[in-house]
Amino acid sequence: NQTRLVDTPMIPLVLHVARYSIGKIQELSAWVLSNLAVSQDNLQKLHDVGTTSVLMELLCTELEPTTQVQCLRGLTNLCRSPIARAQMEQQGLIVILAKTCLISNNEDICNLTLRILLNLGLKATNRDALVGGGGMPYLVQLLKSQNEPNAKMAAYSLASLSAGGRLNKTLKKLGMIPIVKSLLVSENTFVAEQAATIHAHFCLSLENRETLAGAGGLETLMRLSETSPSLDVRANCLWSLALLVLHDAHRKEFISRGGVDMTEKWLSQEDLGAQVRAKAVLIVANLCSLNDATRKEWIER
Repeated sequence: NQTRLVDTPMIPLVLHVARYSIGKIQELSAWVLSNLAVSQDNLQKLHDVGTTSVLMELLCTELEPTTQVQCLRGLTNLCRSPIARAQMEQQGLIVILAKTCLISNNEDICNLTLRILLNLGLKATNRDALVGGGGMPYLVQLLKSQNEPNAKMAAYSLASLSAGGRLNKTLKKLGMIPIVKSLLVSENTFVAEQAATIHAHFCLSLENRETLAGAGGLETLMRLSETSPSLDVRANCLWSLALLVLHDAHRKEFISRGGVDMTEKWLSQEDLGAQVRAKAVLIVANLCSLNDATRKEWIER
């Protein structure tokens, strides 16, 4: 039925009703459009008659939460079409989402919004749109959500956004550093992995390293590098440590806590995998490049 309906004059009528009606009729119209967009075969036809534009327009208006959910469902499905995705980016969907949907207390609205953000991809232009639209504080708040899928998607989004240290200053102003330090020990393995990634990205900034290493931060990284069940967490903790030991005080603390012995153990354990051992090599490289005594010790070992 979905394929047959898209080929009839009914869809422009449904779009007209969605755009100009209110209440339950508007919600059901958006529901029809979102369900029709489930079929991959329908995406191009729905986009061609203006479905992407209408659903985006509706998000800019005051909607009932149930109607907003249906609009977001429709856009999530339409994201599978490259042409629809390009239009969403060109017409500022990310700014619309940042200003209207990320601020919602409705978990379904937040969930679908995060899905769309990830489907569009967090490249430079989209990242700038999200920051400019004021969406970052809400994304950071979602890290602490009791809704596990939302917390996981927010963590993944922030890990992608923080790559290369591009948003370090923005995220620091939002109080992200203490949040990340606390999430390193999250019981949710995926969230802990993303927090470890963000932590390493923060360490790329010289001014952040003092804050990250202080208040037991370096000790926590060393402990997680030994005990975390996730090799991703271990690898990113070692990456952070490799950057922190470039600082004289942190290097001394690392060595005094048995860091050299620990690093040798990480290097020798083949079951830890290449990613973990590569980061251990980076620690050795940084230690040896800055300290004659450590360099001699490694040569003797």
